Amino acid sequence: MQGRVNVFGLGYLGITTTDLSLWDGFATDILGMARSGEVGGEVRYRMDVRNYRLALSEGQPGLSYVGWEVRSRRDLDEVERALTDAGVTVKDEGEEAAQNRGVVGLRKCQDPAGNNLEFFWGAGVDETKPFESPWGVRFLTGNQGMGHIVLATTRYAEMVDFYGGTLGFYFSDVMTGHPNVSFLGCNERHHSIAIVEAPVEAMHHFMVEVEELDMVGCAYDRVLDQRIDIVMTLGRHWNDHMMSFYAQTPSGFAVEFGWGARRIDRATWSTVRGSGDVSFWGHRPMTEEMREVQPH
Repeated sequence: MQGRVNVFGLGYLGITTTDLSLWDGFATDILGMARSGEVGGEVRYRMDVRNYRLALSEGQPGLSYVGWEVRSRRDLDEVERALTDAGVTVKDEGEEAAQNRGVVGLRKCQDPAGNNLEFFWGAGVDETKPFESPWGVRFLTGNQGMGHIVLATTRYAEMVDFYGGTLGFYFSDVMTGHPNVSFLGCNERHHSIAIVEAPVEAMHHFMVEVEELDMVGCAYDRVLDQRIDIVMTLGRHWNDHMMSFYAQTPSGFAVEFGWGARRIDRATWSTVRGSGDVSFWGHRPMTEEMREVQPH
């Protein structure tokens, strides 16, 4: 199936937390998302015309599920067939589960690292109520999905084979060394997922992209003003050209807030191998000494 991708993009994320109130403030006051309501014990947030892109629920902090979007029922059937042929157990929990997610069709499975995956088509939108960010943020979503996720895993080879083989994501580039990282995409966004070889199974970060550089700078100021931990300073990656910073979320992993990433033409792109630094400049780990001199 390599080279034939039925997955359209990263549709939504489910995240668990022990402090919904703290996360609510982070999602709205820091990231600039808009609260859309509560459904089935989840608090949901908008980034665009979609009914939601982020869903929060109570639990041990971490990643609850990843929603991968496909274009149609036929594509959903083909993804299910590819997974089943690879020996992956796929669950169809019926119309009620789909309605709970606000989609037309839904299938669920786990990747080799145990992450809960959902494949869906027919996402709910609200064209009559435009998305209004409390900070005027405009997220770059649409045909590129909500952003990207990065997963750390001890089962690196299996995860790379699952996403790059079974699901047929394209390899944008691969980094070798310490650690090994594979960047994979399914649309013109440089990558919708990256797999990092690590001694743990964990969510490393998720990324949201905005339409203007000043929106990144203003978010950076909000993080500083609220004394939220910065994981990595402003910088620009060499592979996707994203200018961004990383802040720690209330669930312990990071969020990358960025602008200016390159777009990939899959018809002409050739996978490259990189090593060493991940950025042209910046993206330095924030030390205690650096935190002490940050303006607040």
